[in-house]
Amino acid sequence: MAVNGLLMMHVISKDLEATRNFYGEVLGLAEQAPMEGEKAFGEAGNTQIWPMAAMDPAQEGAPKPGDIIMVMSCDDVRAEYQRMQEDGVQFMIEPSNPYGPWEAHLRDPNGLWITLMEIPLKK
Repeated sequence: MAVNGLLMMHVISKDLEATRNFYGEVLGLAEQAPMEGEKAFGEAGNTQIWPMAAMDPAQEGAPKPGDIIMVMSCDDVRAEYQRMQEDGVQFMIEPSNPYGPWEAHLRDPNGLWITLMEIPLKK
């Protein structure tokens, strides 16, 4: 088993509308609506950019405006969590499925937030 590849990236924003405008209007990326009330930019099957509002007040360790969350697709989040823990990877959030698909959260060696999500990539 292995991580399959990049699924999407979240852009944490102080000004959500300005961020959505930048990706949709300024860059001209096609707007998608993957979930009710959400907007994403780019075509399904390719990497999408999902602007997100910053947590207010910011929680300890939570992403800040300007941070990137790299969401990686994998076939079995719980198996990857176990494998990576055995390799010494420290997770911030254990596998859970609060929004449907299983996900787990960690940071790369540079501090970049990474979410493993159990959504298969189109092949």
